[in-house]
Amino acid sequence: MDDIKSILLNLGFSNINDLGKEYRARPIYRESDNNTVLSIKKDTGYFVDYARGISGPLEKLVSLC
Repeated sequence: MDDIKSILLNLGFSNINDLGKEYRARPIYRESDNNTVLSIKKDTGYFVDYARGISGPLEKLVSLC
């Protein structure tokens, strides 16, 4: 969904990888050297930070950033 990607770009995400049904990125709300540890679903915006075990709706990701 282009709206989700636009939101991510506006938040400051710069290295967004398109992997079919999801985007993968490096979290900007914490230090990380992994460009794919954060998964964001294209259709819903639901995210998962695999390293920290944080997940939730897009609104939560926005508030973290």
